[in-house]
Amino acid sequence: MKILNILLTTACLLALSACSSPEERANKLLVEAIQLIQAAEGEPSAQKKRKLLRQARDSLQTIVDDYPSTDLAVKLITKYSIRNVSLASVNKAIEAAELAACLESPTYACVMSSALAMARSIEDDYDRAGAFLRIAVAQTRAGDLEEALATARTVEHYYDPSLMSLRIAGAQAEAGEDEKALATARTIEDDYRRAEAFVRIAEAQTKAGDPEEAQHTLAEALATARTIEDDYRRAQALRDIAVAQAEAGQDEKALATAQLIEDDSSRAQALRDIAVAQAEAGQD
Repeated sequence: MKILNILLTTACLLALSACSSPEERANKLLVEAIQLIQAAEGEPSAQKKRKLLRQARDSLQTIVDDYPSTDLAVKLITKYSIRNVSLASVNKAIEAAELAACLESPTYACVMSSALAMARSIEDDYDRAGAFLRIAVAQTRAGDLEEALATARTVEHYYDPSLMSLRIAGAQAEAGEDEKALATARTIEDDYRRAEAFVRIAEAQTKAGDPEEAQHTLAEALATARTIEDDYRRAQALRDIAVAQAEAGQDEKALATAQLIEDDSSRAQALRDIAVAQAEAGQD
């Protein structure tokens, strides 16, 4: 009798196991996801809608992760729509819900997150790069400099990343973050832009009443400028350095830098600009 009970129990367990096959468990998750999506469609609150959609996505992702050999998982992996439902469509609905939730209760973090998500969805490579660049500018203005730098680096194939790095280095210096500004400037590969970044940092240091640090920064700018191969750009960099030196009270160094300019016209312009800088600083 005892053996018979064991056999019956084992048979029942096997039957239950058969009734709960991977296909059926996957199908159950799909039904749950569809119900959550339908509930989200009728939900007026954007934040609750977003929560429901995220739960639906989790159910669909569980099908893929836990039951990869099922037909439903294969269809989801191959971006096939099942009853008008796919991971891509749910993700798109989540992005829309996140934007709506952000508009309901906007914060800097959610606005930037939504902006980045929208930028990533742009199909045209050049337009997408332009969107990222505008976001990086906004992040810079908001003082979110490290994130701005990370955003700017995503567009290096379509825009000159040195321009954004230059702007960020200047913003960091104006915020008093000299070490970070110098580190950013040193990552700029283009010699002309790197020299310009050093000049902007030095100008910020001068305005902050730290001419000694400005002197060290301008020395690095000068060393960089001398490596610029293009004559015109080298002359422009040397002119900017000379003016910054004059503004920092380094008159002799400013004149010496101007003399490094080979073109007579550019050198004359630099000397004139030095004189203007000295006059504005109240020097004789």
